[in-house]
Amino acid sequence: MKGQDDLGGSRLNPGQEIHRFPKPVSMNTEMPRLWRQEYLKNRYLLTTSIEDLEGRMCDIFDNIMALDWDSWKYKPDITIDGGIYYSLPHLDFFKMMIEVAYEGELRGRDVIKANDKRKIIDAEKALIEQKWAVRHELRTSNKTFSTAYRKPEKIFRFSAKEFNSSLLHSGKLRFSPSLAYADGALLPAQFDNENQVHVSNGGYYELESEFWVCSFSCVYELRMYAEFNADSCLVIQDVEEFKRRAVQSIHRHNSDNEDDVLARAVFSPVVYYDPYKTVDVESANEIHFLKHFRYAYQREFRAILMPKRTRPSTPVFLNLGPLTDIAELVSA
Repeated sequence: MKGQDDLGGSRLNPGQEIHRFPKPVSMNTEMPRLWRQEYLKNRYLLTTSIEDLEGRMCDIFDNIMALDWDSWKYKPDITIDGGIYYSLPHLDFFKMMIEVAYEGELRGRDVIKANDKRKIIDAEKALIEQKWAVRHELRTSNKTFSTAYRKPEKIFRFSAKEFNSSLLHSGKLRFSPSLAYADGALLPAQFDNENQVHVSNGGYYELESEFWVCSFSCVYELRMYAEFNADSCLVIQDVEEFKRRAVQSIHRHNSDNEDDVLARAVFSPVVYYDPYKTVDVESANEIHFLKHFRYAYQREFRAILMPKRTRPSTPVFLNLGPLTDIAELVSA
């Protein structure tokens, strides 16, 4: 994983498998049979407990389902273009679901029922009176991020209206300490150990020092309002200008805070990994932009700050100035 700020490329990414079919496929036809045969050649879940299989199924199911804007119901989301089935590189959720279900079947257990144990956010009810959130033009690039990692043209911040409105008009941007996200009181969509990346042998890479995080999304999805208990979305329409102002604000911060100097800022979409697949981390910086696939539906765009020396575990605030010329607030 290199060059976090330059993730452009062709529609089909290296390592991404394709399967061509003459017509759209279903979960009951060619592809599941193919995947089951492939799985028997590498039964990587063989030693996984039933409990962990059920948890894995829940994580996969949460990523497969998407809120349909016409029916207001959750439906499986699949990308087929020109007869080719596409998935996010190295994270083919439909294939993963078939593999988990098949491993359970080989053991005489129906683990696919595990999706009943984690109720998908009931956003169709929460949003039925919030028609203001339906902005079809903001979803135009969503499909791109279902199959690739790219520089986003827009980024989205789902939060309480008071916070988004303040950011829009004052430009005061909050960065949270990375270890603050390990607080069990946070929403499930936020809770994580940001300093740790798991690998398939049961071990993990871990950073000893904290960094500071500010998160956005590369996609505009109604589900995010419910996931983050948000009643607004701040749409940053010029990402490059937003980044430029953030860097300028760091220079101002360093001039005013000689004892709390920030070394640098890095901006990138987050790359999601499967802990059952080997993660080859080449530098500590990569851990800043790696997350467990359970959060992949968020398609996070992350800005991080690195201090020059150890500092107290408290938020960092940057003053970017008003963003009204490059952003808009979506709210009631």
